[in-house]
Amino acid sequence: MGIQFKSVGDLMALLAAKEISSVEVLQDFIAQIEAFDGEINAVAARRFDHALALARAADDARMRSRPDELGALHGLPLTVKESFDVAGLPTTWGMVSRAGHLATDDADAVARLAAAGAIVFGKTNVPEGLADCQTANPLYGTTNNPWDLALTCGGSSGGSAAALAAGFTCAELGSDLAGSLRTPAHFCGVHSHKPSYGVVSQLGHSLDADSTQTDLTVIGPMARSASALRLLFDCIAGPSGFETVGWRLALPESRGRRLRDFRVAVLPDHGACAVDAAIRAAITGLATDLQRQGAQVDLEPKWPIDLELCWQDYMMMMRAVGSRRASVEALRQLSDQAAGLRGDDRSYRAAVRRAAGMTHHSWLSLNSRRGRFREAWQRFFRTYDVVLCPVHSSLAFAHDTASPREDRTIEINGRRQDYNQSLFWMAIAGLSYLPSTVRPISLVRGLPIGIQIIGPYLEDLTTLRFAELLDELCPPLVYPLQDAAEPEHAGFTSTQRHHDQSRRKACS
Repeated sequence: MGIQFKSVGDLMALLAAKEISSVEVLQDFIAQIEAFDGEINAVAARRFDHALALARAADDARMRSRPDELGALHGLPLTVKESFDVAGLPTTWGMVSRAGHLATDDADAVARLAAAGAIVFGKTNVPEGLADCQTANPLYGTTNNPWDLALTCGGSSGGSAAALAAGFTCAELGSDLAGSLRTPAHFCGVHSHKPSYGVVSQLGHSLDADSTQTDLTVIGPMARSASALRLLFDCIAGPSGFETVGWRLALPESRGRRLRDFRVAVLPDHGACAVDAAIRAAITGLATDLQRQGAQVDLEPKWPIDLELCWQDYMMMMRAVGSRRASVEALRQLSDQAAGLRGDDRSYRAAVRRAAGMTHHSWLSLNSRRGRFREAWQRFFRTYDVVLCPVHSSLAFAHDTASPREDRTIEINGRRQDYNQSLFWMAIAGLSYLPSTVRPISLVRGLPIGIQIIGPYLEDLTTLRFAELLDELCPPLVYPLQDAAEPEHAGFTSTQRHHDQSRRKACS
């Protein structure tokens, strides 16, 4: 396996042993990008020369320093989502109105990666305004899924996931309001972690120049291994700004060390949101494998809240967040349209319109119910340690950006379903601020399947540990470009895009 597909842990070990240099790692990533990104279109902004200078400095520092004097990510080249401020690079969120905007400072999370020794050499593509579970915008174009270029890579951290799956980087920094870390990880077969709300600073990840922490939104890592998620998370988590005066982060260690230590509640599908039969089968198969390993697995737990109501509340609160950037006139028009909706219309389209005119009193009522949901989940997690459920209703699907998001549908088990209905699976962890780690568990029809591992609030280390332990049951995927020839001698052939399925490793 080339350097491009090695894990963060393996790369750090090689760097520490001086078997490779930071310059060599970065040069390999650059070569991979130059060879293959023309068709994938994941890396939207680049600063290769600046990063090579930093890599040379990192190599020099390693030669003259003791290991304990270097950061946990010293000399590691990586990319971050385009929506994070990186000094000297554009932060556009894929919006034409921000085409000339250059960041003057690093976002908090980017600064923490840099403080740990990481070298940011590029930024990865996003949907316009981060407002889709596909990745396309008028500035940078469409990002394709490395497993099949005709399919979406997900969004809004879609460029991040595609870059990881294509071997353009070993680690990424993304964000999540409505599944933006989770859906791309599922579609592209990589790992991601949506932290408990408030654990990682949002500063420097906003269209507004203020210090407001946006409701529901979190910042989290992406990688090709669960162990890398833990390392990256440790580097970026903690208080920021004026918070550092009064508190320190001290998350509890994982509830279990081995698979047999865990009590697992499983939700393979739900009547409110149909799931592809292959995804359901992969999750129930994993549940069986966990039972064989000695884990306590419950396929029919009594859920602590009304999950469909959670989904409805989540859509309203998520759309309330989205209304922050809308004009007064746009909100008025949407609110007027809400008056004509049927009372039983619970679609995403309806939520967009109702949230536009939601009063503060109505929001407070939803927030109060969210508080009750959070208390109910805390009681539930006295009996269980993690919840396993789908990330999305479908596998990666064909690009579809021609029509408005609220008018789209996708096919699930031969039937058309609202494109936005998969927000049901985002709501469970999202509304109640719970941590969710996503990792690939299988490969079906040549495409990866991911699973959500949801845990108790502030017990991120439990979901991260469980994801890492699943390595015992789910061998690593062989990515589409992993066995390609050296970049300078290779072309992106049809055969490389669609590897023989028999050569891909996956869970049974």
